[in-house]
Amino acid sequence: MTRFQKGHSPWNKGRTLFPLSKEHRERIGRSLKGKPKSAEHRGKIGSALRNKAKSSEHRSKLSQVSKTLWENPEYREKQHQAHLGLRGYWKGKKLSLDHCEKLRDSHLGKKSSPLHKKRISEALFSYYSSGRSLQTRLKISQAGKGRPGAFKGKHLSEAHRNKIGDSLRGAKSHLWRGGISFEPYSPEFNDALKCLIRKRDSGLCQLCKKPGRVVHHINYAKTENQPLNLITLCKSCHARVNSNRDFWSWYLGALQLFDYERIPGVF
Repeated sequence: MTRFQKGHSPWNKGRTLFPLSKEHRERIGRSLKGKPKSAEHRGKIGSALRNKAKSSEHRSKLSQVSKTLWENPEYREKQHQAHLGLRGYWKGKKLSLDHCEKLRDSHLGKKSSPLHKKRISEALFSYYSSGRSLQTRLKISQAGKGRPGAFKGKHLSEAHRNKIGDSLRGAKSHLWRGGISFEPYSPEFNDALKCLIRKRDSGLCQLCKKPGRVVHHINYAKTENQPLNLITLCKSCHARVNSNRDFWSWYLGALQLFDYERIPGVF
């Protein structure tokens, strides 16, 4: 048997004698699974694959495999545990202006699919609605100190502002509740009742204690006009309570009960 010599090309290099069946490829994959590769071996594989253009079919397969892996909670937890305590690759690094321009140009004109947009929206909603720890908020605060705002000194054109407005109006808004704001109030919710509520609350917003004239339904039901379900707010606080309604409904309800215990016999 001829011994292998360095620099000698094997006889079958670049030749395909017969296509491997799917079963054969799976057997090879199972036989190699779990076997650690040396740093030198990984380096050779990386060098061989670097700068090789992948077909659209190949990229699609890689994307599908990656998505399937990351959708598995066990895989995500395993990756999380494996990277605990390790310094992030991008930590402390800053992209050059030239690199930023290249990234920007590479994404210009590209539109995300509706499914991709939905996934991004759900991920952001889950991140911001779940609440962040005090330590995380402090880190974000420290990281942003001294940095100018993204839009500081910039002026959007009227067409741009209109485009943003149209994209957030009506059913496209995250505050959309099926058009319930257009539903009429019941006849009992009249000026006389509003005056009584304002008088009960001393004409002050019950959140910021500034003068207020808006009478708000605590449970957001326009037909339930019991005094315990009505509270005086200013315009600014009234705008605040239109988001995160579950929290504000609970908080304002608790505030009303507290006020009624403090000032009994108002009604």
